[in-house]
Amino acid sequence: MNIYLQELKRFLSKKSVRVYLVVGLFFTFLISFITYRSVQYYDISSGDTITYFGKEAIDHFNEDDKASEGYLTEEKMTKIVKFYNKTLDNENVDSREKLSKKANKNISQFNPILRVITYPYTSTTSGGLLDVSELDTKKGLNFYQNCYDALKRDIKQKYNNDKITEFALEKYKEVNKPYYYGGYFSEDTLFFVNIFITVLSLICILISSQCIVEDKENHLDPIFRTTKNGRNKYVYSKVLALVSIISLYLIINISIYYGTIKYLYTNGLDSSFQTLLFNQLSLSNLTIGKVILNAFLLSVLFTIASSMLSIFVAINSKTSMVSSAISSALFLTPSLLYGKSVFKPILYLFPSFGLGTGDNSLLEQYKKFEFVKLPNITLWIPKFLVIMALINIALYLFISIKSYNKIEQ
Repeated sequence: MNIYLQELKRFLSKKSVRVYLVVGLFFTFLISFITYRSVQYYDISSGDTITYFGKEAIDHFNEDDKASEGYLTEEKMTKIVKFYNKTLDNENVDSREKLSKKANKNISQFNPILRVITYPYTSTTSGGLLDVSELDTKKGLNFYQNCYDALKRDIKQKYNNDKITEFALEKYKEVNKPYYYGGYFSEDTLFFVNIFITVLSLICILISSQCIVEDKENHLDPIFRTTKNGRNKYVYSKVLALVSIISLYLIINISIYYGTIKYLYTNGLDSSFQTLLFNQLSLSNLTIGKVILNAFLLSVLFTIASSMLSIFVAINSKTSMVSSAISSALFLTPSLLYGKSVFKPILYLFPSFGLGTGDNSLLEQYKKFEFVKLPNITLWIPKFLVIMALINIALYLFISIKSYNKIEQ
């Protein structure tokens, strides 16, 4: 315990570590401010344009969309589509763009539902999504059955594997229905969340790299490499100190940023994750708020796993520049190469796969229906990533200790 506390104190006293910690904290406040100011509402009712930001803007959005709040039952959605079509008929137009301002305003109160309601329906002629006016309401929309059928069609087309299709459909059955819309939520926030996680995780990885490799550059390592027990005890304490700093640092910053999001959206975070645009087939049985919170908490696990790899790289590097460059490159590799399907099976093995701003991020994986087929089991990617993170932590901790215990000749 004494060695652990000494290492903890020594790492926190390093100038490079303090700089990284301050930069990360500053970034957290900056991204919180940007997230707050990015929500804008333009009020033109008085003749002049009045712009509201943040909480005030969301209150105005929620007031406009109040009629959409609640559970998206088949009956409710059918009534909305009928109202939409009746409004078009009353003004004798064939599209919403041609409606009068008053009629458009009457329809806009249902925008949160209208923007997602057509996703499961595909035109048999063009193959594109149907317009709201093309939906058949005579026998009811059968929205949730159409979601099920669309998922089945897409999974079969993508994988052509009966077991994966069956697994996906069973998982979709577990999703709470009808979906629930609680209030306004800007999808730009998910992009900001990904940026926040990426930057903070990268800072933690650089801290891990610097703390290990600087001892080599300052010739401190040989002092601790005396007996086998001494080396083991020291490296365990060293790694534990780094994990403690990283975990506590991430939790503090996450608390600040999630607190900002929670203050902004309150009711919007209670909406089903499937109410997001083009997300009606998601297999996640969580609300928007819980998906974001999950992404934050699991980012701590993924960052620790990535830091273990960074520690291994640092132990085998001679300079901090080389160590930082390699660690950063390995961290960013999944984001840069995810779009190339040939690399996907390999990228799943990277500790940083669920981190980043690309389609590999955990938030994006919650939207997708991608799976890993193992000999006796099929796993949805978010669950698979958690298992891989735990394996990577154990693996890189083991080989890091082995590498550290090799006394330099």
